[in-house]
Amino acid sequence: MALMSPTAFQTNRNTLTLSVLLDFRHIDRLKNDSSMRVMLFSTSNYAFGTSMDLSFPQQLEVKVNGEEVKANFKGLKNKIGSTRPADITPFLQRQHPGSPNVVEITYAYTHKPFTMVVNLVKKRSVEELTETIKNHRVISKSTVMQESKCTPQAATV
Repeated sequence: MALMSPTAFQTNRNTLTLSVLLDFRHIDRLKNDSSMRVMLFSTSNYAFGTSMDLSFPQQLEVKVNGEEVKANFKGLKNKIGSTRPADITPFLQRQHPGSPNVVEITYAYTHKPFTMVVNLVKKRSVEELTETIKNHRVISKSTVMQESKCTPQAATV
């Protein structure tokens, strides 16, 4: 939906403003499926096509349409990637397609740049994820053993 890259500033407070527009498809999915959510993601080590840990700047304030988003942006102390994305769904205007939703992100004292993105995602239950994993294709032990015999580097495994 939207992507922005705040730059690193060590002493100043900076505010980034992002306009999120929901079209008919987004609004329809949000109305008809309660598991659909609009989430704010952030990372400090963005590299296209790689997996990234979720992290937000230490001093951060997020407002959507003037309302402050109360979320745990810090996670566990000294555990990168232990935080969750911020759910901004309740703060969005969903009555009129194309209505701008203003997301204001105020941050300070960052020593590294962060990349933030707003995405429409499907929230899944633990049971649903467990079932997906159970039904996923499994590589048998015999296949792994056979492939390891064919590869000379596998002798050290």
